[in-house]
Amino acid sequence: MDLNLYLYMLEISDQLEVLSYFSPDILLNSLVKNALPALLFWALWLLPNEDKAVIRQKLITTLFLAATAIFVGRTANMALPYKLRPMYDPTVAQNPVVNVDLSGWSAFPSDHAALFFSLAACFLWINRFAGTIILLHAVFIVSIPRIFYTPHRYS
Repeated sequence: MDLNLYLYMLEISDQLEVLSYFSPDILLNSLVKNALPALLFWALWLLPNEDKAVIRQKLITTLFLAATAIFVGRTANMALPYKLRPMYDPTVAQNPVVNVDLSGWSAFPSDHAALFFSLAACFLWINRFAGTIILLHAVFIVSIPRIFYTPHRYS
């Protein structure tokens, strides 16, 4: 299932060439991935609000829950049966240059998904607008480019 979905997403990315060109820049740029959640965190922290103490308490809880999500995700990644990442599958014709640091890591669950979707859930809990922005960010800036990106295309 994962391999078929991955191949289908590659086919879509071939048809949407613009997306293919932007994906590596989005995927590899930590500022693009992390700036928006950080800016919204500090905006919620600093903006005047009648419930400032409650919002700040929730923001501190958000940091704890995000760290917990990564810990739980990594623990599950090591405890669950190994699942080969589709981009490292030797049966895929477009097999990329393998990153030796990640080739032994299981595909599920994703650390990036765990972190950014936990942030989105927490931001939704604090502020619906900010949460929606972070949820869209988690889907379109963090998750989808990781699927479309294949290093061999840009080497």
